[in-house]
Parts: sequence; C-alpha cells; structure tokens
Amino acid sequence: MIRIRFHGRGGHGTKTASRIVGTAAFLCGYQAQDSPVYGAERRGAAVVAFTRIDSEPILERGVIEQPDLIVLSDETLLQTPDAGVLANQQAASAIFINTRDAAPLIHEHDIAVPVVAVDLTTLAMQTLGSASTLSSGLAAAAAKMTGIIRHQELALALRDEFTELELDSDSIAKNCQIADAVFQRVSTVEFQGSKLAP
Repeated sequence: MIRIRFHGRGGHGTKTASRIVGTAAFLCGYQAQDSPVYGAERRGAAVVAFTRIDSEPILERGVIEQPDLIVLSDETLLQTPDAGVLANQQAASAIFINTRDAAPLIHEHDIAVPVVAVDLTTLAMQTLGSASTLSSGLAAAAAKMTGIIRHQELALALRDEFTELELDSDSIAKNCQIADAVFQRVSTVEFQGSKLAP
C-alpha cells in the first residue's frame, strides 16, 4: 500500500488534490481511498487529507500516521507543531513542499527524508492569475512520485474533478497545463520497503 498524507490550508485545494490522486489511481486499476479531516472549515485554517492506494482491498480507515509520502502546500505550516506535517516523517520515503527554496526549510526543521520542491504558487499565479488554488499541482506531484499513476489517467481525473466542481473549460485547461508541467518536472520516489509495482 502507498499512504499519502496531504497538508495545506483551507482554500489551497488540499482535499481536491487528495481526491484527484485517488481517482487517478482507480483509473489505473488500483484500489483507492481518499478522505479529508474536517476541522475548522475556513480559508487559511490548517487541513489534512489522506489517500491510500493498493492492489488489494483497502481495510484501513482514518488518519495516516505512517505516511509513505507527505505533500505540503504551504511551507509556513512547518512552523506550526499542531499541524503535524513532520509527524512520523521517518516512515516516509519523501516529502513534497511547495516552495522556491527547500534548503533552509530542511535545515531549520530537521527534515530527515528526501525533499522534492516545486514553486507551485508562482506557477499557479503565472498560469491562472491566482495563487490560491494549488490542487492540480499538488495532485500531479503526488501522482508522479508514486510511480504508478500514468499521465493520461491523471489528466482524466483532473478533468472529472474540476468538471464536478463546475470550473469553466478555460480554467480546467489551465489546471491541466499546471499538472503537465509538474508531472514532467517531478521524479518518481524509491519507497522504503516493498510498495506497489508500477
């Protein structure tokens, strides 16, 4: 099983990213489960969502305490211990951070696992004219890092999710453009222990 824990703030698209990855994995023939933790339902509040992917039925439920991947949309959450971004980081094979420069974060917060960093905020601003919604970039990064989700299925999952959210065709196309750029830029992760074969 691959266990992905997404951390972000309300309005960043953390829950949506989790759903996109779960849908894309399902389209690739895997069992998938995605679920958010609902707390303070307001923009800017810390949120967390979970995606599990397996080739067998998934019997686990609830919080992912031992993540294989950690995906972080807002680096400032590293300064908030209650957000639990780095909780049990030793179980993870990598962490993705939306940032321009990961080096000072790695040093300041004692991040002990490999870090993959892309500046999704600037990419979203340049493509969408807004840096508030990062779901397509977060989903693409997580999908690529798993090594089992293909680009075609990711694109289908993105379109399905954004159509359900009633985004217009231009916004959907621009979100797919962001996802394409991130998917090409990010590398697959080598997992600790045995995980799903691509």
